[in-house]
Amino acid sequence: MLSNNQIMEALSRVRNFDYKNIDSNDERYGVFFDTNLKNCQCKYISKLSKSTQILYQLAKLVGFENIFLGYNKKPNLNEELDKIKSISNLDNQKPIRIILAKDGRLWADNTFWSLAYLNKKGIDIKLKDVPFYLVDTTTKIPVILSYNGSVIENENDVKIAIGYSLRINEMLDEGWRTKEISYTIEDLYNELFY
Repeated sequence: MLSNNQIMEALSRVRNFDYKNIDSNDERYGVFFDTNLKNCQCKYISKLSKSTQILYQLAKLVGFENIFLGYNKKPNLNEELDKIKSISNLDNQKPIRIILAKDGRLWADNTFWSLAYLNKKGIDIKLKDVPFYLVDTTTKIPVILSYNGSVIENENDVKIAIGYSLRINEMLDEGWRTKEISYTIEDLYNELFY
């Protein structure tokens, strides 16, 4: 649950935006439908280790203190894993926010659902295999792209989604993750499930 401060902060980032529906034949965005979900960047880590130390340090550098999965409570990986497995079996599936960052990388927000889809449908699923919407932050005015009606057409919800997407770019601009530093949904999945 987002606090009022978090909501207001996200809303303050958004001045204008475009909104459109897309399908896999879209001239500009159709290429993303065949992207493997596992290859999208992930903003969370499950634990501090040799391989995640730099991610932790860079997150602190840009003020992203909530880098651990389940940050809103004391992270307990077994509880987080149980939650992921539980939502894997729900009929009501939540769309994943996919962010096209200014550096050209795709980020999978809604981490729990991303992991749940990998758990339920297999590690090699593509974006077209799950409900998702795309926030393109590479354009002068951000564009939110709904696939199969995946975006709730509530202006505040749309602005919040765009605001969080723009925050990823702000952190990237501040040195959060250069293109040489990658941590994907698959990396987190492997830490949790293996």
